[in-house]
Amino acid sequence: MPESTGGQTSALSPPHVLEPVTVEKCALTFILDFEAHSLSAHCVLVLVGEEAAPEICLHINECLQILDVHVEGTDLRLDFILDKYLPAGFAALEGSQMMRVLVPPEAWQSGQLYSTRLQVKYRVLPGSTALIWMDGSDDDDAQIAMTQDQPGWASALFPCMDEQAVRSSYLLRLWVPENMMAIAAGGRLEEEPPVRMNGHLEYAYRFDWKMPARSLTFIAGSFGQISGRFSTFFGLTPLGSIQKAAEEIEDSLQPLHDALMHVFKDDDKAGHAGGPVLQVVLLPAHVCPQGGRGVLRLLILPMYMLSAGKAMWYAVELCLVKAWLGVSDCAVSWRDRWLCSGLELYVLQHVMRDAHGDAASMLHLSFLWRGFCRAAQQLPEHGAESRPRCAARAWEKRLGELQELVGGDLAMYLWLGQSLPPEENEALVRRLRRKCREAPISEEVALAALKAHSESPVGLTEWPPDDWCAEQLRKQLRAASSLAEVREVEKVASAWEDIIPVEVVGGLENKLNKLIIRTAIHVKVKWTVLQQLFFLDLLQDSTSIYRESVVHIGNAYGFNASSNADVLRRWCVILIKHNCQDHVGVLETCLELQCEVAHFSSIFAAMVERAQSVTRWKFIAQSLWNSIQPRIHPRVQSHIFRILDIGGCIGCF
Repeated sequence: MPESTGGQTSALSPPHVLEPVTVEKCALTFILDFEAHSLSAHCVLVLVGEEAAPEICLHINECLQILDVHVEGTDLRLDFILDKYLPAGFAALEGSQMMRVLVPPEAWQSGQLYSTRLQVKYRVLPGSTALIWMDGSDDDDAQIAMTQDQPGWASALFPCMDEQAVRSSYLLRLWVPENMMAIAAGGRLEEEPPVRMNGHLEYAYRFDWKMPARSLTFIAGSFGQISGRFSTFFGLTPLGSIQKAAEEIEDSLQPLHDALMHVFKDDDKAGHAGGPVLQVVLLPAHVCPQGGRGVLRLLILPMYMLSAGKAMWYAVELCLVKAWLGVSDCAVSWRDRWLCSGLELYVLQHVMRDAHGDAASMLHLSFLWRGFCRAAQQLPEHGAESRPRCAARAWEKRLGELQELVGGDLAMYLWLGQSLPPEENEALVRRLRRKCREAPISEEVALAALKAHSESPVGLTEWPPDDWCAEQLRKQLRAASSLAEVREVEKVASAWEDIIPVEVVGGLENKLNKLIIRTAIHVKVKWTVLQQLFFLDLLQDSTSIYRESVVHIGNAYGFNASSNADVLRRWCVILIKHNCQDHVGVLETCLELQCEVAHFSSIFAAMVERAQSVTRWKFIAQSLWNSIQPRIHPRVQSHIFRILDIGGCIGCF
């Protein structure tokens, strides 16, 4: 790259190691011109780093022209078009390439961190494969524009280093004419109603997750003029792809396929040379003008996720679970969005029922359960800050919000509970008992009836009536023995919180011995498995238990050698939390008992979380992984490897 005191660009400069830079703030503005079939994009970013990076990298591809780059605080302003650096034209590009912008040191403001503000302007030309523009027929003047996956919107619009910069949040503003609306997949609408500016409406969507390289997806148009209660749009090339997709997931999406083929039966437009593109948008027309929190917006299946064979099945699950349907102002991370996915599936199910009748209402319920259970066990991509251990507790905290979103429908609680694994279901019932044992019976605690519901004659294709739910709830809370069992466990857990180790000032060995003598036999012989799990759950939540007490509890109560897989698994998580590195043998025993993702993921996720502060756990996690990997199913291997890889527990440390 030529030396210069100003900013320069080169599409062909060799890659090299650059200083790490983070995109601290990001705001995109898209202005859609339906008359010219073009889009103008303006990107404003605040970049920070420990040092002043000498270069910023932009992706260029065949779909997006870069019109201007400006770094505040300098005279760096570049005006160019794409083929200026590629004399052979657009055909010379294969995918996307890097363009490097040299940033002089004076462009960075120093402080605790170096920072700079970058502005980039783009344009999507008419005829570009980045967007599909659909004009209405002679009888229908509706206009629609929607993204196609192939161009790689995110990699083209966001500056990055040799690897993508870390982004936790960004804002997307879509400007459309006043008679139209815009919807962004996976985003949360910032303001209701949209802001009116200069004859346009501005729809602002907040995204709270690291953007994958190819997932910026939106649709804009005159939806209010579409007839019917349920409107479906898609861009498709070739026509047979939708049939192939429907066949790969058996008959569970056949009604959707039929609706798509009916809407676009006369669509013979040829596709671009880049390959097939499939995007499905499910949009209930009667909620389109309303917007707002908790309203179904968009479900999109991008073609890049739809590969051959069983991968198709996983891709559809992933789209359902990863919350293309924005639901909650409280969903500030992917962890939160995944915990809300049960609600989204519930709403989607009712949309499908309204659209295609009762026969399609369940959308192959076991298919949805499996996808949700995988999501509930998944470690968030942004790290181990959120404790991925208790989906049931998270559901309990969200009950009030969920009740508000769907109007207190008891059926919703029952459906959500069916999405939880059995052990989480039991944990949730226990928590609800403790929370509501002295309060009047309310709709919020209807989840306590879930266990009875699974054994009832009521079929899964029907929602049980409210009276039946209330009666099952009373049965759960009526037994005095249940209340006594809960209070007994709480009393023992509280006693252990009062124990101070002998090595600490104020610790009394006599008090510790008395507690063990008084409770050990009773816990091992008389406590049920449910009580033991409840006790371990209290220990896991407590911040007042010393490590020495954990060691005594394991020996005295027999948790180190428990034959119950659920008890042993939860105990292992407690050992990891309290840094009991000399109990690795207990972890090995637990991992040898079970080969299910639910049992492995909680243990390895706990080790990943602990390894963030105690490096030794990285070596322990890698050693255990190497020992069990040959003996577990490839699907389980893939899941656990992802947890360890995200946590930095694979490879060299």
